[in-house]
Amino acid sequence: MKKILTRARIQQILMMLVDIVIVNVSYFASIYLHNFFHMPHAAVERLVPRIAYITVIYIGLFLSARLYKNLWRYMGFLELTKAVLSAGVGTVLCFIVDYVFMKAGYLFNINCLPFIAYVDSFMFIVFLSVGMRTFYKAYQAMRASAKRRSGVVNKNIMIVGVG
Repeated sequence: MKKILTRARIQQILMMLVDIVIVNVSYFASIYLHNFFHMPHAAVERLVPRIAYITVIYIGLFLSARLYKNLWRYMGFLELTKAVLSAGVGTVLCFIVDYVFMKAGYLFNINCLPFIAYVDSFMFIVFLSVGMRTFYKAYQAMRASAKRRSGVVNKNIMIVGVG
């Protein structure tokens, strides 16, 4: 039993690490697309200081929505809604924090990211995180199907009348 708990915990940590990569790649990809498929040095300089709080906001919201709790074994509309809402709230919070930093940063010459970068990154995050979880569910289903076909699966039985 203890081995199963540690295995599930490792899977949750791996999913969280994948989400961290997805969030960071999504923001860089949105800047890359916004600048017509090249990454100017000024855009990287604007994005790099923001990556830390952007990652903390999204992962905190994913944790509060319990997206890592069941690893989407029983994926349904509720889990999909939680993923989209937490990504949407994360995008709005990142924009608000960035806007506040921009207003406060006029003294320090800090520029805000373009609004379209937030919209693009929201779409990337939803597509990639939901896609990754759907891929995990499909992988588990194919693995279970292969076990059933090979005859390795344990059969459940019920004994009636004992007692």
